[in-house]
Amino acid sequence: MTGPIRYVADLAHVREVTLVCAADLAYWRGRLRRERLEPLDVGGRAEVLVVAAEGVFRGIAFRELSFSVTVADDEAYLFEAYNSNRFFAWSERAFFSTPYQHGRVGVRTDPAAITVSGRAIAEMASARRGTVAPEEWRGVLHLARGRFFHAILAGETERIAVSSADRFAVDGMEPQEWRIRRDAWHAKSKTFPAAGR
Repeated sequence: MTGPIRYVADLAHVREVTLVCAADLAYWRGRLRRERLEPLDVGGRAEVLVVAAEGVFRGIAFRELSFSVTVADDEAYLFEAYNSNRFFAWSERAFFSTPYQHGRVGVRTDPAAITVSGRAIAEMASARRGTVAPEEWRGVLHLARGRFFHAILAGETERIAVSSADRFAVDGMEPQEWRIRRDAWHAKSKTFPAAGR
């Protein structure tokens, strides 16, 4: 692809909660081999990002939840996702080849919590503060069969270490850090076909 990236969805004032998890590196190497991708080695572990967000697109409020594994500093593989709007979930699958399903996603920032279809994914035991700084992730999200799209997640980001009192239901993952953006900017491009596959 040449030329500037065109973002087909460009959303301001997004509420976002990200949970950074460590996971088994060998497992993800095996799982991503068929996609010709390699998980990023972060201290001998793979890194999985659980991202919950609440926003408005073309006047319609929605909440979404995605699971991805990091394959480079600016690349990740999106392997599971949910959207609270049934039409948006269908559109993601039909037009963008993303693995979205419909689900009742819940996002809370103070204290942080993530739920889907009534199931608690992560919940901070009590509100607490961390370090705050502007951050931006601008990169590529890979999909099955070599497809990919470009995305941006940016804004004032509060990083808070996980506490032993926090509660999680993320099988095969070890939660390490909360990242909270109360007023984020999210953008995504169209999905591109596999390059050279």
